Amino acid sequence: MTTRQLFGGLGAAKAQWVARGDLHLPSGLVLSFQRFAWPEGGAVALAPPSLGALPPGISKSGELLLPLARDECFWIGLSREPATARISFALAVELSNGETLDAISGTSWDADRPCSVVPGESARIPGIRRGDGQFSVFAREVSSRTHLVCVRLGLLLADEPGMTGPGASFATSPREVDLRLVDYATFASESGLPPPKALNPEAGYQGWLLP
Repeated sequence: MTTRQLFGGLGAAKAQWVARGDLHLPSGLVLSFQRFAWPEGGAVALAPPSLGALPPGISKSGELLLPLARDECFWIGLSREPATARISFALAVELSNGETLDAISGTSWDADRPCSVVPGESARIPGIRRGDGQFSVFAREVSSRTHLVCVRLGLLLADEPGMTGPGASFATSPREVDLRLVDYATFASESGLPPPKALNPEAGYQGWLLP
C-alpha cells in the first residue's frame, strides 16, 4: 500500500455513513469530530472540552468532507457500534507541505506498518503526537504561519485488531477512507448541506469530553 493509494480513497462513499453528526464506517467504527478554538502554540496535552461536533458530509462525487473554519481545530472521538465490535484504527495526516504523518506515533507515515489503536481502549485522538508528549492540533487554516496545517486525513480500519503501538503489525488488507478538510463555503457548495454555525466559545459541555 502506498500513500497515493491511501489518499485515493475507496470511491463513492455511502450516504448512510453520515448520521447524527458522526461518521459511521464499515466494521462498526464511529468517529466524531469535536471542535475547539486554536490554542496558542498549536498544541494540547489532552483533548480539550468540545465546543460542538463538526458535521461530516459527502460531495456529489462521493468524497467525504469535513468543514473547518480558520483558527478552528478538532479532536477525534472513537467508539464502536455495536460496542462489542473489534476494530483496529490507523490515521494518516497529509499536511500542507506535502508531508504525511502517522497521527498515532507522530512519525512519517509508513503505509506498510502504520501505528494503530483499538477503539474502546482508546476513546479519542487529540491530534498528531509530538516528541514532547503533547499533540499538534488538527487544523486546516490558522493565523500562525509557523504551524503546518492539515489537508486531508486517511482513515484505515481492520475488522480484527492486531498488535498496536509504533512498528506494530496491521491488517494486510485494511479498509481505506479519505476525508478532505474544506472551508465552510466549499462544504456547502460540494455537499449541498448547510455549513455549521460559527464556533461559539460559550457552547462547551461544562468540561465533559464527548466520546
